Amino acid sequence: MALRWYNALQQATTSFVDSILDISRQELLEGAKPNSTLTSLLPVTSQSIEDCTGEHNHDRPSKRTRTEDYLRSRCPVCFGGKSDFTEGFSVIVCIDACFTQKHNKQPRDPKHTHPKSVFVSPEEVDTWRNFVEEVRPRRSSPAKHTPETEEDGFEGMMKVPKSVLDICQDSFTAADGNREKASTQFFDSIALMALLCHHDRVLWLADMTTAGERQHYVFALISKLFEQLPSHYMVGILYDIACAVERSCVNWGFLDEYVPRITFAISVFHAFGHGWACQCVYHPRKCIGFGLSDGEGCERFWHSISKLIAYLRVCGGGQKDVLWSMWEPQDLREQWESQKHAATRPLPRKSRSAAKTGIEEALRLRKARDTLCDSIKNLENIIIDGASEPYEIAEAEMELPNLRERLDKVQKHLVSKERALGVEGKNRYNHLASSPFITDRMNARALKLRLRQRLQARKFERDRLERTFRRQINTSERKLHNHTEDLVKRRDHGIQSLAQRYNKLCEQMVNHISLGRAPANAIAPRPIPTKELFSLDVDDSIWDDIGLDESEQTTDLPLWLVDEGVRMEIQGILLRDRCDEELQQLRYELKSLAEWHSEEWTIVNMAIAAIQGMSTICLLYL
Repeated sequence: MALRWYNALQQATTSFVDSILDISRQELLEGAKPNSTLTSLLPVTSQSIEDCTGEHNHDRPSKRTRTEDYLRSRCPVCFGGKSDFTEGFSVIVCIDACFTQKHNKQPRDPKHTHPKSVFVSPEEVDTWRNFVEEVRPRRSSPAKHTPETEEDGFEGMMKVPKSVLDICQDSFTAADGNREKASTQFFDSIALMALLCHHDRVLWLADMTTAGERQHYVFALISKLFEQLPSHYMVGILYDIACAVERSCVNWGFLDEYVPRITFAISVFHAFGHGWACQCVYHPRKCIGFGLSDGEGCERFWHSISKLIAYLRVCGGGQKDVLWSMWEPQDLREQWESQKHAATRPLPRKSRSAAKTGIEEALRLRKARDTLCDSIKNLENIIIDGASEPYEIAEAEMELPNLRERLDKVQKHLVSKERALGVEGKNRYNHLASSPFITDRMNARALKLRLRQRLQARKFERDRLERTFRRQINTSERKLHNHTEDLVKRRDHGIQSLAQRYNKLCEQMVNHISLGRAPANAIAPRPIPTKELFSLDVDDSIWDDIGLDESEQTTDLPLWLVDEGVRMEIQGILLRDRCDEELQQLRYELKSLAEWHSEEWTIVNMAIAAIQGMSTICLLYL
């Protein structure tokens, strides 16, 4: 009780001093003479403190020309400047949720709000929740995406095709707002969602009361931010599934008045869950304006408050140099735009996709037929071989009927598929069936897709193990932690074996090209280095499908596709651009901090000059 009284007294004193400074600040902004209101606040009494702890609602201009004082107090570097940053975003923020910060369902104490609370009010969150549910009703069951039967394309102003966005949404647990991450039966607050600035300063927090990371919490935080920013501010927002949030804004009109001023990007350490096409558009190292921001400030914040988990649960509420050679920076940027355009093109239409699927199925059936024929031939050799043991002959005679029956079914299915291909499909099918290079390319593409899926799944599993703020707090969770770690290590050998098989196919394709057994202008895919197998960095070869797409077989190939040096230079020029942006941002932030400090110093001196009471002057000096 004594500690609570002390905290209340400290809060009241701080509010009293802030009220004096607010009056001086308003006079400075309006260019007025010192107000006699300051002298009327003395002497310092309990009544004067109580009178000054309330909010001072000053008349604001209809068009805001500077950020609100709340934001300036949260981070002077981001919001304290007087001039605008025209070389990039006015401010960069990140958003994330933490499901270890819960609160048990129990009778609550009387409502007590801290005067400097950073929490978005439940009423504001509920307003956004009701609006989202009204505009976008929840589906009884998730829609099943079938790219083969649907025409792909772009939704509105999105830069990534629908098929890629569907894959990203399916791969992220956070994208599924209906998936239960914590039980609402035992917790009335199941998580916290935070909005932090570029310097890891908390701007706002939101209590999450629904089972799942639903988007209305994100919208509430973003809306709260823009309410206190000038109308010309451009904002960069980093979020684990920023592509899904922007997609909702485009399709359903959420944050409609703010979207033109927002550039979304994904957090660096969560980029592995997105497809390469999505990373080309949303990765902060590929986006203009984000500098070296990684979007992981929230993770550092969650770690810093991890020691509060137990208490809050029960209490109240690698870099490469640029190989300049003959290339100019602008030429490399044009090559990057060409590469990004190729990566984000929509999937082919239904008819073309169906024909391709039919050819691949026919090739698969042909391989199955050849394998069955070889197995039958081996069994027949055992039967006619005089040196075979009686039990071997008996086993061969028992297996032969089953294999012949399977061969008959596969043969009939193959004939049916070949008849359904059509003239053009048959010609292409015959060409593919007789080309060892194309056979290896199809197998390599299938292996790489499987390898990519397994690496993404492994990365998601290790997510719990790699984050220190999620460390276990009881025996059962520690056992689960150890069990998960053992399972992940066991699967590593299978992933490495898959990568070795893929690299072997790449070597075979290189040999086919050198021996002239490959189509004209054919390109061999790059093998995957073992040292980068598990990193899933945005520039790793695991995302690179060069040489695996038959549409690349044209006479006019872009330089980024045929020249490894150009691809390395593209990575280098993008990194240099981000570093240049970071330097510009730092210069602007240094200027903002100096401007903020100058203004605050002037305000304090004005307040001291206008007040004669010694006790209040002492508070101001403190």
